[in-house]
Amino acid sequence: MKRLFFILLSFFVSITAYGQHHLRAVLWDKQAKAPVVYATVVSGQAYAISNEEGGFEISSSEGALHIDCLGYESLSSSFTALAGRDTLYLSPKTFVLEEVTIDPNESYRQMVKAIDKWYALDTHKERFFIRCLLRKNGQIEKLIDIVGKVEKKALMGTPTKPFPKKPYKVEIEQLRVAAINSSKVYKVNMPELADAFMGLAVMGTPVDHFWHKKLKGEGSAEDKIEFGNKDTKQVKTSGYYLMDNERWVPKQFAMSADNIAMDYKKNFWGLKHRVLHREHRSDFALNPATGKYQLARGTLLNKQEVLSKEGTDIFELYYFYDAQPLPMSEPLKENASVEKDMFKLKFPYNAAYWEHNNVLLLTDEMQAFIKRVGSEKEFKTVTNLRSSE
Repeated sequence: MKRLFFILLSFFVSITAYGQHHLRAVLWDKQAKAPVVYATVVSGQAYAISNEEGGFEISSSEGALHIDCLGYESLSSSFTALAGRDTLYLSPKTFVLEEVTIDPNESYRQMVKAIDKWYALDTHKERFFIRCLLRKNGQIEKLIDIVGKVEKKALMGTPTKPFPKKPYKVEIEQLRVAAINSSKVYKVNMPELADAFMGLAVMGTPVDHFWHKKLKGEGSAEDKIEFGNKDTKQVKTSGYYLMDNERWVPKQFAMSADNIAMDYKKNFWGLKHRVLHREHRSDFALNPATGKYQLARGTLLNKQEVLSKEGTDIFELYYFYDAQPLPMSEPLKENASVEKDMFKLKFPYNAAYWEHNNVLLLTDEMQAFIKRVGSEKEFKTVTNLRSSE
């Protein structure tokens, strides 16, 4: 399914109010002519993330502004210099095939060893924001935003450090949920928080099944390892690792997979379904306090086809995750199960918080969906938006 990205934002120029600078704009890839999604925008203590349309909004008493996104050249400027600009352009970094003949699979093996040393494979804490979105035939059916704290016993498992049992503890601080069930013959059970935490951290392309190609970054401290699966009869997979050259560990992992065989499976209720497409991207950042890489940001997209008495439906399940490291001394009061359907989690809606939280803007499509849930009469809805603290 082709996605059309519409810039339907009302833009603001930089203004000063009570000592605050303000900017609302869209980030655009200078070469691909497409939105730059999930870039970090920082000014002093203020922090924002560009959404699926590339849009962001930030207010700060500081004058300087810094925009950063892995795989792109950073942009450092000021609110004054960007006044009146509704679109900001980022240039993608350039990578070229390494001239010296080196076994690219050896580069991959070295990376696997380095992960044991430089990744957070012991207990650590994060403050997180997660957005989960379900589309049915192109229309949003479920939307949930969760803010909280998580204690992870390990970022991931490795051959030398297996993944621990009961690896997560979570404290939910804020929750916004809206859902519609438009089917009269089945309902969609959503993933658990544990699925999101674990799925975003999983990566690995063993040399027995994948080819690897090393590319040098021009004028950059990052190289790239591209990969693809050798046997493409069932699934065709491609992607890359963006490497920290000093420590030789991934700063970013990206993968795309297509189901070539198009094989159907049948579940307990007799519904036929198959995975059509899957995308995964994870960004890792060094925690200066521990010297270890932690998950900083990630996205997952899973596209499935379901056959029922109602016909054929296409579902797209999408996650976005953003996190900042917390000290181990940070208190965490566990108040939610990570093994429960995310849309069955209970927590009151805090209108004051969500009205002033612009870290990741809702797209126009999401705002329209939330309004629809509030007025829907034909289909069953689930939401906590009718209650507020």
